Amino acid sequence: MPWKCPTLYPKSRAFIIANGPSVTAEDVERLRGQFVITVNRGYLIAPWADILLINDCWIWYHYAAEILTHAQNLIVSLCPRAYHERVKVMERTGKYGIETARWGLRCHHTVVHGACNIAVHGGAREIVLLGCDFGIAENGAMHFCGSHKPEIEKGRADNQRYAEAAAHVAGLVKPLADRGVQLINATRGGNLQGVPRRSLDSLLSD
Repeated sequence: MPWKCPTLYPKSRAFIIANGPSVTAEDVERLRGQFVITVNRGYLIAPWADILLINDCWIWYHYAAEILTHAQNLIVSLCPRAYHERVKVMERTGKYGIETARWGLRCHHTVVHGACNIAVHGGAREIVLLGCDFGIAENGAMHFCGSHKPEIEKGRADNQRYAEAAAHVAGLVKPLADRGVQLINATRGGNLQGVPRRSLDSLLSD
């Protein structure tokens, strides 16, 4: 049976740390004590995050030992083959919108979609995105950690794919707002349009 996500932080602000190259250790360190969700290899920069969400089975296949070593809290996966007692597997229920059943997540184009959905399950009323670059840095980096293994990256460094993923995340603004949840982009630069922007400084000074 799929794991059901409980309400972890009622009426909270959730920070989602994606894996884009703009993520810095300094910004991440400022989020300690907040409701933090990270994704895929985010355990390398925020091992203390409340939730690590793994979308891609390739990430689990290639980095399972690393994940289990570094991730200190809840590990959630949409990969049904992520077999381990520490991993909570949820069901992928669709490509668009937000799933209300607590055992499921909608997720398409980017793991950030699923992270937004699990933030809603967890009780967030405001979701802040960091590291949602949807593009390659000037130095060629695709992620804050450089690049994944070549067999994972194959076909991903594509401007059209990045644009589709960014548009998909922007398309979450309305379905989230319909549920009383505000989506905010605090990424340093990047190509995500259509999501209201605020700086991390301004958010943390509220």
